[in-house]
Amino acid sequence: MYIRQILLILVILPGISTKLLCQVSKLNFPAQVAALQKQNPDMLHYSAYTILSILENSTYKGLDPKRYHTPHSLEIINHPKGDSITATLLSDGLITYCIDLQRSPDIDNQISYDEISGKYTTQNNPTTILDHLANIRSDSQLVEFITGLEPNDDNYNSLLNELRIQVDSNHTKKIEALKLSIAYYRWIYHFNFEKCIVVNIPSATLRCLGHNKDTIEMKVVVGKPSTRTPRFAAHCNQVILYPYWHVPRSIAVNEILPACKKNAGTPNILNLQVLNSKGQVIDPLKINWRSYSGRNFPYTFRQTTGCGNALGVIKFNITDPFSVYLHDTNFKNAFNSKRRYLSHGCVRVEKPVALANFLLPEKIDESFVTSCIRGQKPVIKPLPQVPVFVVYMPVTFDTSGTIVYHDDVYKLL
Repeated sequence: MYIRQILLILVILPGISTKLLCQVSKLNFPAQVAALQKQNPDMLHYSAYTILSILENSTYKGLDPKRYHTPHSLEIINHPKGDSITATLLSDGLITYCIDLQRSPDIDNQISYDEISGKYTTQNNPTTILDHLANIRSDSQLVEFITGLEPNDDNYNSLLNELRIQVDSNHTKKIEALKLSIAYYRWIYHFNFEKCIVVNIPSATLRCLGHNKDTIEMKVVVGKPSTRTPRFAAHCNQVILYPYWHVPRSIAVNEILPACKKNAGTPNILNLQVLNSKGQVIDPLKINWRSYSGRNFPYTFRQTTGCGNALGVIKFNITDPFSVYLHDTNFKNAFNSKRRYLSHGCVRVEKPVALANFLLPEKIDESFVTSCIRGQKPVIKPLPQVPVFVVYMPVTFDTSGTIVYHDDVYKLL
């Protein structure tokens, strides 16, 4: 079918470039293009220049105009016999742009794990976009629909304004940083969740976003450049009061085992229990530590509960595959630092009680968690899965709303 169309174009549009014909043969959404041309053919006539203007200015939205066939559409739109191919390219460009404007086309390359996107129906699928476009009957309706695809958020609009300034100034590094932050904004906001958590690595901050609760912001400590916090989207499914800290094996064999070889009482000093493969507690003074290495180490370490625990008194379990979670900490001074890239990958939160109260349907007993009850058994509070986005936004805002460019601490730009 498409071969016939191309041959027809060659006949009726002599002088059209080979590159243009390739564009027609490589549409992003051919089925939706055919349907749109059938359901709303007039829009591609009276709105051709409006659509082209929108697509050409996609640079100011952090998107690539070439993805929407704009150079080739301009070539055809002025051709005396170019209506058919103009409609085809503009239709495909418009549908693609509408989808990208909500989610951003390269977001999958910016995260390591995503269990959110596949589980929730959103308005950015080709069929839903087509249904809306098929009912548009004026330029004003088209502009209104496209505007409604973006986040209705002052910070997002400020990022777009800053991007326009930097594009016009041709400041490449700032442009790339802004495009990445804008992409994350679109992706997170287009789900329209009732509540969610956003951890931003470069700013080392956490935001609780919710329809029915005020936004909560706090400092966090994230992974060192050598032990990075991964970027992902998963769910928080449990709040644990007085958690144990099960020491990751990498820390156990690389940091604690060497210390035990020098001093067998190290676990007692660190409030750590030594567990065998059956989960039984073993006396560290009765273990021949020098006989073990990272290859044959048979034990695990578990830190007892209480305020001396590395996880503090509250842990927030997340369903990611990296064993990364949010937690309180017994080292509060780290939040006074401007460079809070200090952890082995997990995220330490400044205001764990506020975060717990945001997530849970009932407020926790603050006196219970601040009493520092040593040896208290963990109290697990399950909750409906709340989305957690751990992202890398190099440009955000301070408390006064001023744009801030953060250090590219993980060298991802």
